[in-house]
Amino acid sequence: MQNKSEENTRLASLVWQIADEMRSSTALQASGAMIPLAAYVALLMQDGGDGDALGDIQARANEEAEVRDFLLRSFDEKWMEAARRLSREATKEALREFVLYYDFLAGAGKVAGEHATPDCICRLALAILGIKQGENVADLGCGYGNFLVAAAGAHPNDTYYGVEISDAAACLAQIRMNLMGVDSAIEIGDMLSRKPKRQFDKVFSQYPFGMRLQHVGGSGGYYDEFKKGNTGFGRSSSADWVFNKLLCDSLSPDGEAVAIMTNGATFNGGDELARKYFLDNGMIRAVVALPGGLLRGTLVPITLVVFGRNDGPVRIVDASDLFVPGRRWNTIGDDEIEEIVRRLSESGESSRLVTREELAATEYCLFPSRYFGREINMVNPTRIGELAESIERGVALVASELDMISTDEDTGISYLRLSDIEDGRIAGGLPHIRALDTKLEKLRLKNGDLIVSKSGAPFKVAVAEVPEGQTILASGNIYIIRLNTERVNPYYVAAFLASEDGKEIMGRMVVGTAIPSLPIKNLRAMEIPVPSMEEQEAIADAYRARLDEVEVLKIKLEKARNNAVSTYDEVMGR
Repeated sequence: MQNKSEENTRLASLVWQIADEMRSSTALQASGAMIPLAAYVALLMQDGGDGDALGDIQARANEEAEVRDFLLRSFDEKWMEAARRLSREATKEALREFVLYYDFLAGAGKVAGEHATPDCICRLALAILGIKQGENVADLGCGYGNFLVAAAGAHPNDTYYGVEISDAAACLAQIRMNLMGVDSAIEIGDMLSRKPKRQFDKVFSQYPFGMRLQHVGGSGGYYDEFKKGNTGFGRSSSADWVFNKLLCDSLSPDGEAVAIMTNGATFNGGDELARKYFLDNGMIRAVVALPGGLLRGTLVPITLVVFGRNDGPVRIVDASDLFVPGRRWNTIGDDEIEEIVRRLSESGESSRLVTREELAATEYCLFPSRYFGREINMVNPTRIGELAESIERGVALVASELDMISTDEDTGISYLRLSDIEDGRIAGGLPHIRALDTKLEKLRLKNGDLIVSKSGAPFKVAVAEVPEGQTILASGNIYIIRLNTERVNPYYVAAFLASEDGKEIMGRMVVGTAIPSLPIKNLRAMEIPVPSMEEQEAIADAYRARLDEVEVLKIKLEKARNNAVSTYDEVMGR
């Protein structure tokens, strides 16, 4: 008699054979659900003859109408034969476990990953939600039902609900919940097209990642609210906050929800009103920054938000350091989950309560990195916006546009790219352009202008030194800060921003993780110390002297490189 491990190995081998044979099947290409659905049909066959038609097999099963209809539409004779092979060669227990715990994400690309929440996310959400006996639990956008199956396994006496727009995923979710033997209902439909008919004690959602409602043609419910700007927060840039409103509307008065959302929605300007709306209405309890590589199809970091009634400060947690690296994707282990739950309850280096006043002062930014870092004591802290006469972005030209106006002739007009800023100075050999558009006159660099890169890390800083008779235009990913030199010395500011304290402060104002970016609003709001002018000038003079030392060393280094290259020829007398 085979043991369980041997049987599972044999079943896995058979499944891979079937998947390989069915690779050209339209149904397999359209959905990652067909293999586990075939295993489910095989399970039904074991209660009757495997030569029966699918309709006869289903007649013996107590299935929902939607499940029966989907299977009848999707299963052709090739899939029926695959189910018969599985029925003949696998036991009931093995087939049941296969359907319940099938790894939808094994080798999955972005499409399969859309309907399958990673196991580590399910376990983390369950640990945070703390589901109790007798509660009503929902997964909005439940996909194949991964979260619901995990929840039902831990809490079999609760009531479960899911809604999913993909009929294949919803069908499989219902089948899996039926096999769990719990009280459940899975609805096929677009969750945003209607208002919730009931409320739940606990809600989870990993809704579509990075969706823009402007590009979705849905109607009814939240779609109509969004189109008319009746959401309570206008028309947000991302769909995340519309989904989040659905989650909160689906909660009982003392309920709690967990959502997985994009980092961008926590800080971008287009979602500021939405964040303000949720905070002003006491709907956010905690925000957790999670590492990248957890979701299939994207390596970007993500954010977990805990919703529920909260009129006090918001718990902000940075858990981006907690993950187990994998060859292609990362995961979160039990130890990491335990640490995240601990950080949600205790303040420390990566966890703190942020007051509503603090949140309002940062344009309601919920991006955790904004609120962490070592304490920096500053003399006379002053916002850069108060010290600047103007802050402008340079001229945005794509490579093809620059090629069209570039010339080898020295026209006296040059274009400064980010790559031309080296070691705190503008490098020589800038590309020349043919002529200066009069509309761009105000963007000409002047001596003493502070130059700060808009994106990328580490950020670059320099002070413009424009040769006499020359004109320099900065590129669009460079900020040009014209400071009030009666209050601050530009070289002093550059020295501070290049320091460890300056880098720390800039890091707190940055948004984005894949490509860190410094929004102009954050740049204006960034505080720097402003000591006496005498102290500023002393620091500025020392900074310039050390930049000169760097230039001298670069010349010596280049000479040494040339000498090294010519060593062979010199020794050989050539």
